[in-house]
Amino acid sequence: MGKWTLEDISGSSTDLNPGETFGTNWKLKMKLKYTANLLGKWTESPQLNWHERFTTLWHHQGTYWTFEHNMFDLKPTSPTFHAWSMRYIDAYNFVTGNYHQGYKGSVTMHDVNGRVINNTAMGKKTGLTDPQKAEATRSYLKSNGGILEVEIHDVPAIGIKTKGKHVERLLLFECGLAGGRHISAMQYLDVNTDNPQDTWKREFKISSFSRMDQPHHGLRLIPTPLDVATAKPGLNPGMYM
Repeated sequence: MGKWTLEDISGSSTDLNPGETFGTNWKLKMKLKYTANLLGKWTESPQLNWHERFTTLWHHQGTYWTFEHNMFDLKPTSPTFHAWSMRYIDAYNFVTGNYHQGYKGSVTMHDVNGRVINNTAMGKKTGLTDPQKAEATRSYLKSNGGILEVEIHDVPAIGIKTKGKHVERLLLFECGLAGGRHISAMQYLDVNTDNPQDTWKREFKISSFSRMDQPHHGLRLIPTPLDVATAKPGLNPGMYM
């Protein structure tokens, strides 16, 4: 059987300040190497873990809610995870020169020594369906090995359009591949839309942080909102967990 190795994993963040949300650009980058087997037997890559733990306080309503889950397992077709679930399709497009990044995140592919792969190595450059592209990439890796680099780009944020809204949230991340290394991260936001933005609070830490719990004294526990807790299973053709 072939073998996947997670050669590197890293995280980065920047502040997110568009007009309607307040939060963070949170990026996880993984470098995976596939070593081919002499018998040509394929091994699928380890599954993505994107574990999140929410504690959200709605002070303006006197309520709070909590939620914890592997969000990729819950919502594999979320735009956040597009780069991962489309990794074989986008690797084909990258190698053949047809890659156009139209979503958050990115995918690149090189040979086992990190060099550019000839754009004819995958076979046809045009006219393939997404499932055919994915299979062409897996077939190349099965025979030759290679290096995939996948960057996942999340944008955890709070909407700020509504006046009279005071939301405080602690969000903890544990992200990586099943059975391999993970990156821990923490985001803390405190937003009161009746107050000037320079009074709001934002903190994002990777790997080393002290805030693990968010007190919610005097607030009433309510069910997790459906848009957070509802599963969205099912991948499109050519996509892989």
